[in-house]
Amino acid sequence: MTAHIEVTLDDTEVMQMMGMVLARGKSLQPALAAFGDYLIKVTKDRFETEQDPEGKPWPELSEYYETNIKKGSGILTESTDLRASFHWVADATSLRMGTDRPYAAAHQLGLKKELNIKSHQRKTRTSTTTVKAHTRKVDMPARRFLGFTDQDRVELRETIKDHFLKD
Repeated sequence: MTAHIEVTLDDTEVMQMMGMVLARGKSLQPALAAFGDYLIKVTKDRFETEQDPEGKPWPELSEYYETNIKKGSGILTESTDLRASFHWVADATSLRMGTDRPYAAAHQLGLKKELNIKSHQRKTRTSTTTVKAHTRKVDMPARRFLGFTDQDRVELRETIKDHFLKD
């Protein structure tokens, strides 16, 4: 199962700049690749600051989760798996950036639903126990880490200028 969120940039100045580059018969891939690196950096920075793209703090963890389940320190940092999974792919005219982790969408968008949990074995620090099948209500708030800000628009413009429009 994969999740897909698409953001289309509607910025007249950026689109004009990209059109100028393409009209010269050049590929945007080098500039988009540099911008992909930038997007990954700012996305990883959000895990450090625990803030969404607009600078709003992520919702706190539930007391139950923090007390009984949480292993690592910080929000969305059970491990570094999600943070390390971001990647980009750029071609001559487009850039795609994201993650292949199936749980990323639940964190990005939030999740409110009832889950049917199958019987399974749970390892604790000191033992292994059998958990019976049950239903659990999940109400996880969104903690957005992906997003495109006004500063990102400025960075994209500057990246295109740096790569193509200085001559």
